[in-house]
Amino acid sequence: MSHSPCIINLPAYIIQSGAHTTYDKMVLIQIADNDQEFITPKWDFDFIYRYRFMDSEDSTGISESQAVQIANILDVCLKEGYNVLVHCNAGLCRSGAVVEYGVAIGFEDTRKIRMPNLRVKRMLFDRRSTWGSRCDL
Repeated sequence: MSHSPCIINLPAYIIQSGAHTTYDKMVLIQIADNDQEFITPKWDFDFIYRYRFMDSEDSTGISESQAVQIANILDVCLKEGYNVLVHCNAGLCRSGAVVEYGVAIGFEDTRKIRMPNLRVKRMLFDRRSTWGSRCDL
């Protein structure tokens, strides 16, 4: 019996320290504040995608194009069987919203605590079909 790949939201320090679970097929989505450097993961990932936007409900938050890109990445990862780790600073709000979307489309829910940023969550669900699945891993 085949299992769905999982999607996990984590704080940045877990990715940086390498204290997370590792899988054969892993994709990392990094979300940083606009003025913040991206952390360097301790372990290797098959693909790393980096986005900068604030944990806010206004225009400093996720953009439409970022939402479409993230939704497309998750669609392809699910189809290709990649496990996805998503981190922001605390691993709760922005990454939690990405995980909410991932679970909705079929990723295994790892039941990590999430407090999804509503703008991120709404835009992922609203913009998912804007471009279709056109993301190359």
